[in-house]
Amino acid sequence: MLRRIVVVLAGLCVLGLPATAVAEEGGCANEASRPAGSYSSRLPDCRAYEQVTPLNKDGTNPAAFENAIQASPSGERLAYIVPADMPGAEGGYYPPMFLAVRGGEGWSSTGMQAPFQSPGQSSVIGWSEDLSETMDEVNELTLGSGWGAYLRENASGSLRLVSATEGETIRPAGFSSDDSRLIFETRDRLLPDAAAGKTNLYEWHSGALSLAGVLPDGSTPPGGSFAGPYDWAGNNVRGGGASYGYYTQNTISSDGSRIFFTAGETGQIYVRENGSRTVKVSASQRSVPDPNGVKPAAFMDATPDGSRVFFTSCEKLTNDSTAVSTAEASCTHGSEGQDLYEYDLDTGALTDLTVDDNVSDSVGAEVQGVLGAESGAGGTYVYFVAGGALAHGASPTNCVKGESAGECDLYLWHDGDVSLIGVLPILDESDWRAFVESLPRTSRVSTDGSVLLFGSQRRLTSYNNAGFNEFYRYDATSGQLVCVSCNPDGAPPASGAATRGGHHPALGAVLPSFLTRNLSADGRRVFFQTTDSLLPQDTNNAQDVYEWEQAGDGSCRELSEGFSAGSDGCLYLISSGRSPEESSFADASANGDDVFFFTEQPLVGQDQDALADIYDARVGGGIAAQSSSQPSPCAGEACRGAAGATPAFGAPASSVFSGAGNLVPVVSAPAAKAKKPKPKTKPKKKGRHKRQKRARKAKRALTRGGGARSAHKTTRGSK
Repeated sequence: MLRRIVVVLAGLCVLGLPATAVAEEGGCANEASRPAGSYSSRLPDCRAYEQVTPLNKDGTNPAAFENAIQASPSGERLAYIVPADMPGAEGGYYPPMFLAVRGGEGWSSTGMQAPFQSPGQSSVIGWSEDLSETMDEVNELTLGSGWGAYLRENASGSLRLVSATEGETIRPAGFSSDDSRLIFETRDRLLPDAAAGKTNLYEWHSGALSLAGVLPDGSTPPGGSFAGPYDWAGNNVRGGGASYGYYTQNTISSDGSRIFFTAGETGQIYVRENGSRTVKVSASQRSVPDPNGVKPAAFMDATPDGSRVFFTSCEKLTNDSTAVSTAEASCTHGSEGQDLYEYDLDTGALTDLTVDDNVSDSVGAEVQGVLGAESGAGGTYVYFVAGGALAHGASPTNCVKGESAGECDLYLWHDGDVSLIGVLPILDESDWRAFVESLPRTSRVSTDGSVLLFGSQRRLTSYNNAGFNEFYRYDATSGQLVCVSCNPDGAPPASGAATRGGHHPALGAVLPSFLTRNLSADGRRVFFQTTDSLLPQDTNNAQDVYEWEQAGDGSCRELSEGFSAGSDGCLYLISSGRSPEESSFADASANGDDVFFFTEQPLVGQDQDALADIYDARVGGGIAAQSSSQPSPCAGEACRGAAGATPAFGAPASSVFSGAGNLVPVVSAPAAKAKKPKPKTKPKKKGRHKRQKRARKAKRALTRGGGARSAHKTTRGSK
């Protein structure tokens, strides 16, 4: 790897940093926020650190738990959780969610929960992608009003009643891009036409509530309805969607005009258009119906505009289908094999994307799941895994769930052609199983569909990953597969790379499942976390957050330090690489200009406690008011030892210095940490409903897990 010569000019020592980190082409407009020797000065693309969480956190840490933090696409808002009381909360029940908003004066945080009148409770159960709206479940907003679902406008705090409820769990499944439409699931019978005692899918549109789960003849499915897929991973057609923890992105189109749902007990997929017309997506278009009868269909994905939907089924639905079914009512029998279908809503055409003419494939294509699908100017791209040999160079594999030694072929379907990307172990199945189990989904697809990011424990390039999870980037335009998280020096890993913070089952059961933006929308930036030291500047032997950037973008050039010919890109540290405690990825804006992460290390002058904080490494960022030291808002043990303001870097051990003198530190180094306190917890409230019991159980699990300090820790074994 190319090393940069250290240059001394006018007594200034550049501490072995990449030239692009010190001065971008033409210089950075925000150099005042990136003083030489500061942590921000090391960041690429003219990034600078901004402290997102407030100074006064009441002695507790924000939590890095899965599904408990999300950034808006613009990077101007961030939803996060603090597992204890913190100033600014409006509601008072679990989970305590906060919204950070970037304004002219910097970042400010307010509670996302609706106020309520005691005795009562309010809980955040979901939010729109742009974080302008929050959905709250409230008990006794005004005395005697009972349970209700409300939409909270976060800018003003105003509330709109979506529906009075009876206390059953409500699961938001998606918002339209303009937030005018919302779909959600609940077993509460909110309208007379809803199926009694079943989960039903509802739509809220401009103040009006209606059933989204409506059949083409106008009737209600007797088994109820849910957003997107049935519980195909559990072979259960009676449930699914958001209520079963499935990812439900794209189950409502971006403009809200199309809603995809599955009818309970039949497993058939439908689309509700403009609240007035329903079309059966999974209807057979075969001249002679499958002799084994109608089989369930598993929703896999849809394009954001709702024009195309992808699903699997073992039923022969087209004349050329090679799906294999039996007399079994399900599609999971060992002698059955599913094909991947596409339904085009603009033409009404159904296409089998995985016609398998290989006679050695006894159960046909045997499609197991989809990693992602998108449509762009270059056409439609669908990434999926299957057991059948569907392309040149592919061989049949034992791609069956539960087979620890099983393997699956990873394919790309692109406008009629199927190509093999690689062979994955069945242990990577969280990427094509559509719901959160013990591991989150790591696969991401760029907006135009041409780039796929995924994690694998398999060695897929010349780098020996020793069985640890690494991240791979596939460029469909060039056909190039590279490892973006592998050590550029070729040193073997000691641990795997992961997408985000640790999994917490109790939280996962409360909040909706969504995908963090580890891949930028254009596919040219990747963000991940790892304990391995991938750069010489990473010296803390603790978990850090990294960015991979494609050559030619931002700061990355072939002569840049951190450039790897093997990945055709540059690696950069987003966290400092010097914190004695681990840092973890939170989320990013759609274009990757904002990267949010957790760290206990003070990175700006105002941060003088040793509590964990969320920071934004922002392109062109920096807030002047955060640069100077400010009095700490905490006192005594709550601060866990006073810390100095932003420390200057010491030179890396491998750097060379000669000159008139050392760089003058910007500020002093942080003081030693004192013992960290346990978070404050609220008195238990006596609940009347099972949702209250679940919330209390989850809260106990959280506080038993190690208190405030452990709240931001991650599960290193996760992807």
